[in-house]
Amino acid sequence: MQLYNPNTTPLIDIEVSDESYAYNSIMNRDDLSLYFNLTQYIDMPIDMYCVFQNMMYYLVSENNFKKSGNRNYEYTLVLEAPVAYMKKTKFKFITLNKEPDGSIELNAPPKIKYSLRGTPSDFLDMIIDCMNYNDRNRGWTKGECIDGVEMTIDINDMFCYEFLGDVADRYKTEFNVEGKTVHLKKVERKDFPPIPLAYGEGNGILYGLERKIYKTPISRVWIESSDRNIDFASYGNDTLRLPKSRTIVYEGIEYVTDSTGSYIERAVPLRDVAVPPEETLDVTEIYPSHEGTITGVEEIDDSKGLWAFIDADNVIDYNQLAIAGETAAIIFQTGELAGSEKEFTFAYDHTTKRFRIQPISENGLVYPQGTIIPAVGDKYAVFHIKLPQEYIDEAEEKALNEVVAYLYENEQPQYTYSVTLDQKYAKENWGVIGDRLNIGYFIHLTDPHFLPEGADIRITATTRFVNKPRMPKIELSNSVTRTSFNTSVVNKVENNEQTVDRKQQEVIRFAKRSWAQSMELLNAMRDPSGSFVEQLLSSVSIHSMMALFGDETLQYQFVAADWLTVQTPAFAFDPETKKFLLPASNVKHMTLDIDTMQPNRQPDQYKYWSVTQYLTDVLTETDQGYYVYMKCSKSFDETDGLMIGTGEFFISSEGIGLYDIDGYYCLWVGYLSSEFEGDRSFRTVYGYTEILPGQMTVDNIYSSDGNSWWRLLDNQFKVPGLDWNVTEENTLTLANAVIRETLKVFGEALFAGWIIDNDKFSSIAQNTDGTPKILLDGTNGIFRVKKLWDSPELQGQETIEIDPGSYGIYAYNTNNNSRLSANGLNVSSRGSYVSSAVDGNTYLSSVSALGRGAINTGENYKGTIGVYGTASNVNASDVTPAYGGWFDKLRVNGLILKVKQISGTTDQNTELLTTDTYIFSDSTVQQTVTLPADAYIGLKLELKQWMSGSIRLQPPTGHKLYQNSTESTYIDIVEGETATVVCVDDRLVDDVKVKVWLLSKYKY
Repeated sequence: MQLYNPNTTPLIDIEVSDESYAYNSIMNRDDLSLYFNLTQYIDMPIDMYCVFQNMMYYLVSENNFKKSGNRNYEYTLVLEAPVAYMKKTKFKFITLNKEPDGSIELNAPPKIKYSLRGTPSDFLDMIIDCMNYNDRNRGWTKGECIDGVEMTIDINDMFCYEFLGDVADRYKTEFNVEGKTVHLKKVERKDFPPIPLAYGEGNGILYGLERKIYKTPISRVWIESSDRNIDFASYGNDTLRLPKSRTIVYEGIEYVTDSTGSYIERAVPLRDVAVPPEETLDVTEIYPSHEGTITGVEEIDDSKGLWAFIDADNVIDYNQLAIAGETAAIIFQTGELAGSEKEFTFAYDHTTKRFRIQPISENGLVYPQGTIIPAVGDKYAVFHIKLPQEYIDEAEEKALNEVVAYLYENEQPQYTYSVTLDQKYAKENWGVIGDRLNIGYFIHLTDPHFLPEGADIRITATTRFVNKPRMPKIELSNSVTRTSFNTSVVNKVENNEQTVDRKQQEVIRFAKRSWAQSMELLNAMRDPSGSFVEQLLSSVSIHSMMALFGDETLQYQFVAADWLTVQTPAFAFDPETKKFLLPASNVKHMTLDIDTMQPNRQPDQYKYWSVTQYLTDVLTETDQGYYVYMKCSKSFDETDGLMIGTGEFFISSEGIGLYDIDGYYCLWVGYLSSEFEGDRSFRTVYGYTEILPGQMTVDNIYSSDGNSWWRLLDNQFKVPGLDWNVTEENTLTLANAVIRETLKVFGEALFAGWIIDNDKFSSIAQNTDGTPKILLDGTNGIFRVKKLWDSPELQGQETIEIDPGSYGIYAYNTNNNSRLSANGLNVSSRGSYVSSAVDGNTYLSSVSALGRGAINTGENYKGTIGVYGTASNVNASDVTPAYGGWFDKLRVNGLILKVKQISGTTDQNTELLTTDTYIFSDSTVQQTVTLPADAYIGLKLELKQWMSGSIRLQPPTGHKLYQNSTESTYIDIVEGETATVVCVDDRLVDDVKVKVWLLSKYKY
């Protein structure tokens, strides 16, 4: 096989061993492993290559070799198809200038962390651009690609191969890379009929058919769904559910959802199991949505990024669909403004069907502006709204269809088959089947025992031996799992980090404070009701029995749509746009115009307002702070027994009193600071804080850096690595925890199916005799597992006990016991059933060892062993024999000896070891061989002279060698002769105790 340098000049022509092979599997490996010996060292440069069966394979990583002598270098060379370069190239957001001469230049600095929206074809185009930019030899092309809807994908430091796999997963398809052509579609070749194969002579398979379980069947599928366009107050859940208690018929089978719409399963279980296996399906891409199309565009002021568009066909009044605490936003689905999930807030006029969008400033650019503007025909969707029920129903049905199809496809066990093709069959039919024994083609496999009706199964992997290309090994399966591609732990950051960042950023921005901002708020603090003496109290210390902070006029709360549940609005300053957002909110005031104290006051005695959303203009004066107010009406309408008025937010550079605006209450909300490091901090002033000796009543506590906080009204807290009700609703989330000393549970406690009783840990599940099935005794250091069998054949109660102070690991039942400790293994048992693969009979064996493996030649392992035993006795003053194994009445079904070869054109003076069993010489000269000095009585060796030389066998110092009654200083074994030599005993020879070897010799 000819190897080439990266510059295409010949490197070396090698003769590879029979173990050399090419392996190709769908979305997994595509490589060529070569094993060969050289008499001199040859440097194998990176990017060197060879050609095998019209495919080019490159050296992408350093090669392995073993030096066994100055003229014996054993090489293991793994060459890979060009797809390997995709695992070394980062997937970047790039725009390229492609010159006629083939050169490529960047238009702008690339990005490796961003959000990208597009179709499968768009994603594949960008992968090809990344590869051609990084590969100086270019040549990467786009192959076949599926059609698919636009999708947004968060990219965070990914490789091209990794991103390609992610796209394939999202669109539920596959990918294949042929040379430098990248395909994004199912790897299936249905344009040719399946090749019929079956077990038996002339049927294609003579030996080596193996079936493995590929995927365990599932019985129930839970959903992980989206919270987009979901209003908890009206929907009753914060994420999309399946239709509740629904029966659906799919492919003739009945499936049902549960009463909460959380999972789906068969109406009649496929298999009767105590614990049905479950899986979760991510359907977060499905949510209530409406996609509109732009019919007209209006430029207001492009220099400021002010544009509007019209959708004359729109029938939804978005002004009526607000969700409390959220701000409606447009995300463009197609056109120049699509991608990166940019959310544009907007004002909507339902009479004219006109959307006036607010510009976004990002990385020094304004959107929309210039050429990146909305256009007629662009599609858009609106988010953070409560769509009409028919859109929610449509999303639920779509999610249901996805989940039931997934369950249907995964509720049966799935197998893979490994088949070695009969060489004679392959040779006779190669002209017909040779080109079809590749991934993607189909085999019609039949077997009278386990597959009598036959099945068309796809080839998912092939192994082709370089020296026997017409004896391939193929793997069959109708399912494929993509091999995960792991990047460095240091560099790898989960892509959902960007989503989490977006949710957490407003809390941090709200909480983050500097001393300067605190002093600014101190100077801006004012009396809202005229009940304070406006004088700054400054003291080194304060000694008091009580402190009360707050004003009677500011005792109000922000509440949910039920007018009862207290919540915190998501007030947000955007440092990019320099705008401050105050979302639409509901307000409940608890002291206004109430001058008497009364316990359990009725809700209708309070004042309520519905306050509209407010987005400020660009706040350009960086040194200016602002008071934030609500202007609330003094007139009210009765709704459901409550007096509800209207209100609106506004900001002011000056302080305003409660009654300074005629006809309205002016309620102080908080203070928005001047800019600090490009950002502003917002502090609320409503509510109150009370400090008494040993206690404090407060709603919120924040650290100065904003990373830790406690929001008591929202039932939330967060410190780095620990939070409650933040990452997941009503859940304590703990990351990177270390318990320094002890975690104590006092008394008896139930913990997920276990009983913790001080130092004992036992399962709730019990045997029929009332004992726990599992017990962990911390005081006595005992671990016990018990199972009480009803069948007498199973020997009653089976117990496994770990007790280092007694037996170690002790397994026992009524009649049998086994012990494993530091001293060894002791088995006293009638044995368990084993079936012999030699004679087909069943035996009882106290110790059974069935070595099983799936190791390819050329891997780091040399084989599979059922039992391995070795022994040593090196520390005793009077060394006794140490045997790796001792068997009485040993039966051997096939004896395999360790072979030692003696070669060379000069005498090697070989000293044998006690582990050398069969020794042969292919040397043409005399080779001196010395028997092992540390032999045990009974050690037997066999020696054979193969070629024209000879073996001169001699005993070590202090040993004697006999062929008959006469001692031999040495015995020559010549061509064709075989000698058997046994160490028989320690004997007195001339009054000296020596080891004696007896030799027998025969020819041919």
